[in-house]
Amino acid sequence: LQCRRRNDLPGLQKFFGRNTILHVNLDQAGSMLSTVVKMRTATDMVGAEEAVSYYKAFPVETNDVLPGPDDVQCQGPICKVQSTVPRLAVGNVKDEGVFTW
Repeated sequence: LQCRRRNDLPGLQKFFGRNTILHVNLDQAGSMLSTVVKMRTATDMVGAEEAVSYYKAFPVETNDVLPGPDDVQCQGPICKVQSTVPRLAVGNVKDEGVFTW
C-alpha cells in the first residue's frame, strides 16, 4: 500500500511476478467509467509489467484516501483490499483488489 500511495511503479512491480494476472472487472461500472478504463489500459493483464501499467494509467491523486489495515481482509492465502476514490466526471470509484499468495 505504501508503494501505491507514492505512485512508486518500480516498487509495485516487485510485488508482481511473471504469472501475475490482473483483471479489471467493469460489470458494475457505469458506461463513462468503463470507457475511461478501456481507453487507458487493458482489462486483462499478465505479468508484472502489464500489471504495473494499470497503476501507471490510474495514479493516486493528492486527495485520495488509501485503504488502511481495516480495509484489508485476509483468509488463508487470499487478501481483499477495498477502497473508494472520488473522480471528476464519473463520481466515486469503488475498487476491490483480490490478491492470492
